[in-house]
Amino acid sequence: MELSAVGFSRQQKRGVLFHFKDSISFVGCMTQFYFHFGAIENFLLAIMAYDRYVAVCIPLRYLLIMSPNVCFKLLWGSWVFGFIVIIMLSL
Repeated sequence: MELSAVGFSRQQKRGVLFHFKDSISFVGCMTQFYFHFGAIENFLLAIMAYDRYVAVCIPLRYLLIMSPNVCFKLLWGSWVFGFIVIIMLSL
């Protein structure tokens, strides 16, 4: 699925660059936006991997390391970095 997302978004960008259009259609924009949510998913998977690492390797300090505050910050960070990736790829 990620390969199709990269291919579609690059195809749209290539079409804008070579046909000298100032914008893409609304449907194309929403499709590209939908497929780039995979970037956010990748950050969430990395956070889940870190969570499991702490749970398995440091079980006695798990609650100290993965407090609700830390979990919220990791979740918020995944959304922020995901949108940064989306914006960088869209430019």
